[in-house]
Amino acid sequence: MRRGPITIGVVQLKRLSGWEDSLGRAVSLIEKTYDVLSQADIVLFSENWLTRRPLSVDIIYRVADTLSKLLHRYSIGIHYINDNNKIKSIGYLVEGNRIIKICEKIFPSLAVSERGHVEGGSYHGPFTVRGWKIGCIACVDIFYPEVSRLHTLEGADILYNPASIPANRVDLWHSVLRTRAAENTVYSVGVNGTGFQYPDGRVTAGGSAVFAPDGTVAGKCGSGECVSLFTLTTDKIFSARSRWAFYDDLSMKLRGFYSILQSEISIIQEHAYNTD
Repeated sequence: MRRGPITIGVVQLKRLSGWEDSLGRAVSLIEKTYDVLSQADIVLFSENWLTRRPLSVDIIYRVADTLSKLLHRYSIGIHYINDNNKIKSIGYLVEGNRIIKICEKIFPSLAVSERGHVEGGSYHGPFTVRGWKIGCIACVDIFYPEVSRLHTLEGADILYNPASIPANRVDLWHSVLRTRAAENTVYSVGVNGTGFQYPDGRVTAGGSAVFAPDGTVAGKCGSGECVSLFTLTTDKIFSARSRWAFYDDLSMKLRGFYSILQSEISIIQEHAYNTD
């Protein structure tokens, strides 16, 4: 169904020494760019831009209380959350006075040793903004094409990937985002941080990007802090699907397979990365 355009705000931030300092930095940047971000239908943040340390749900509410003075609808991105004494990587949408869980990292990263302390989370379907369906896919989960397929089968128009990607992997990340957009004929939006240091010394270097359903670049940030707006239209989706049968084949011939896969992911969530 054709809908009006949606305007996405992307905020690419540095992370400071503690979550309060990082939040203060975000508030300062948002205030300076308010004339831009106030035009966005939704504003999207990256992974772990507040801190790499686990946060309580109470702190998430405090962060939301602060940001909601400036933004009317936004994703805080994903962070490590102490969820009933288990650490999970969880993303939240804030809309008015509502805070909604929109994604959990299903497959914690082996490369950065998350599997030793982060429990695999649950799949959450797309959420809706102005008639557009947005699927949140946490960082490394974008490298599992089946997760993007599940979102697409549930009607996602946009795949949103809050991430922490080191400088030496940004080109690879862009290639994956481009592929996910084209193979599902949807938009992909990757939001990265900048200046985050990995335990092994590697540093994130931004490069947040939007890819269109035909695989072309719809917009990119540079390596520094960045606030940008991207306006997306359904015309691009319909144009890609008029040429490529990927979505029709997926929805008509493979839906049963992905229904089974979704059940299998639930089993993985229960057993695979249990840190108890």
